[in-house]
Amino acid sequence: MNGKFVDYIGEVGKTDSMYYYLHDHVRAMGDISSGVVIQKLADGSGIDYHLIKNRLLAMVLIMAIAEPMEKPRKR
Repeated sequence: MNGKFVDYIGEVGKTDSMYYYLHDHVRAMGDISSGVVIQKLADGSGIDYHLIKNRLLAMVLIMAIAEPMEKPRKR
């Protein structure tokens, strides 16, 4: 994960600790793993999806879920 979205979460991270954590993780690992997202969602802080920044984050994370190009065939 790179580019303008990473720059965006870096800017938002200046005032929002969750985005700071995610930006720090992306800089260290190069991507946001599903485990990190689950950990942040499970910490009990809750996410307000009425805020555009949180809707955008959810959309990006959902779109980043990889699906195999070919489904295994039964033999």
